[in-house]
Amino acid sequence: MNTLSGSLLSLLRNCSTINQISQIHAQLVVHGFPLHNHFIEKLAEFRCMDYARAIFDRLPVANDFSWNIMIKNYAVNGPPENSILLYCEMLQNSIKPSNFTFPMMLKACSHILAIEEGKQIHAHILKLGNVISWTALMGGYGQAGRPAEMVHLFVQMLISADKVNPNSATMVSLVSACSDLCNYELGRWICAFIDVNNVPLDITLTTALLGLYAKRGMIHKAQKMFDSLPGKNLVSWNAMINCYMQSMMPNEAIQLFDQMYEEGMEPNEITMVSLLSACAVLGALDLGKWLHLYINRSGLNLNVILGTALVDMYFKCGCVDNACHVFVKMPSKDAATWNSMISGLAIHGNSKDALTIFSQMMTVGWLPNDITFVGVLCACNHCGLVQEGLAYFTSMFKKYNITPKVEHYACLIDLLGRAGYVYEVISLVQSMPFEPDAVIWGSFLSACRIHNDVELADRIGQIVVTPVSSNHGSCILLSNIYAAAGWWKDVSVVRRQMKQIGLRKPAGSSWVEVDHTIHRFLADNVTHPKSVEIFELLERLMVHIKNEGYFSSFDLELQNQEIQFQYLSTGEINNLMPALYPPEKVVGVRSRTFKLEAVKS
Repeated sequence: MNTLSGSLLSLLRNCSTINQISQIHAQLVVHGFPLHNHFIEKLAEFRCMDYARAIFDRLPVANDFSWNIMIKNYAVNGPPENSILLYCEMLQNSIKPSNFTFPMMLKACSHILAIEEGKQIHAHILKLGNVISWTALMGGYGQAGRPAEMVHLFVQMLISADKVNPNSATMVSLVSACSDLCNYELGRWICAFIDVNNVPLDITLTTALLGLYAKRGMIHKAQKMFDSLPGKNLVSWNAMINCYMQSMMPNEAIQLFDQMYEEGMEPNEITMVSLLSACAVLGALDLGKWLHLYINRSGLNLNVILGTALVDMYFKCGCVDNACHVFVKMPSKDAATWNSMISGLAIHGNSKDALTIFSQMMTVGWLPNDITFVGVLCACNHCGLVQEGLAYFTSMFKKYNITPKVEHYACLIDLLGRAGYVYEVISLVQSMPFEPDAVIWGSFLSACRIHNDVELADRIGQIVVTPVSSNHGSCILLSNIYAAAGWWKDVSVVRRQMKQIGLRKPAGSSWVEVDHTIHRFLADNVTHPKSVEIFELLERLMVHIKNEGYFSSFDLELQNQEIQFQYLSTGEINNLMPALYPPEKVVGVRSRTFKLEAVKS
């Protein structure tokens, strides 16, 4: 390929606007270079199907790949009728359809309920009479979200007069559809069929099975299959790393990447997205920066998905400036990228910047979605922008036709509650189109706590604390409100209720990265190899900050112990106090003991 032509096509891949594509198109025409399928694919990303069709009609040679691209994009972007018309043109031009053509044709027919045309496509597939045709038809039903027809067709294939036996590609189509549709019962049946009939497990089928096992939570079976897989390629490594991430095992994902890298397998963009997600979960900033450097040095394509993962990683690791730098440098952005910026800035307290980014998003033509408004309302919450928050919330359904979800109501309730509009919150909760959940009640109780409205919190408590089901977060928050007001009897009732239904607060955990190694800590856990040194250092730090005048807050641990004391005599309390809270290590405990004695008497 001519150097200039190659450079222009490389620029085409990174275009972020239609104007840029048009400029590259003009350069190719001026220099007499032929048009390319890449133009059609890029224009389809922007849903410019008329422009894409104009390019298609001027291709010097339209091969089956060109036809399939256009048929696919009409089926996806519309109008789907054009997929059917183009398929007819394809046959008239003696271009033979392939197994890539049929799934898109069936998808187009299903979109417009073109039953007769769908039957004709079905007949074309059966006429070819081989396993590829059957597989293509099953793939079409799978992509159309019709697993029952897909399985029925699979059975038809098994009993057909053609005596067609499924191959690994057939099973990949079935497994992938089950995975995408989260139809795990069907997936289990297919896995059993593969085992019983000894269908060859090539690397593609194994990779598809790994994805299915991950979504079913069968991580140990996925590990076993991956370990026994000979000749692992990048796709299989990526699938297993993704399995760990879907199972919320980021440490294991990073360890597997280390193994992969040591074995000489170079990562690609898909690998990097999974690893950056792991870094975001763990707060592993050093590793995240190394991955960013690797992306730049290795020439990986900073596409929208990878760029968004970088932005998200930097925000979740607390590096706002780095996240903003990546965002500005990204050649193209989608709604998820803008959402990540808005949410990240809002969470870090840069609310005005978050709302500015939202305005820019509107200016460049991206429509907000429900995730966008969670970030926007969060930004208003952090700044206390009550009127603006109400205006944004109203615009969701009035201007953008977005139905608010529980997350949006929770943000608005928190915003109103923090600003002191507690009884306006009551009206909002009563007007919701669904029953309040734990998130809503938690936001409501937080407002009561901020404004010391114990009576209202008590009324909410009668709803959220039941013998049948309760949320540990709401129960603990309610208990803290009671305790702060000195309502010890009510504290005991809530704690007893939690104990009766088996509610326990999940153990707190945190991670820290030291010398490229992730260390995880759990509350009350001493299994870390340096736990003795860690606790000794913490003890010295506590002594130091208390000498500087620090008084501990009325925390949950102390409340738990004080609640137990209410059932003891004054003498028993005095005997227990030195063991639980040595005077030389705890400041401000004795006054609380006297308060409890007064309650007891």
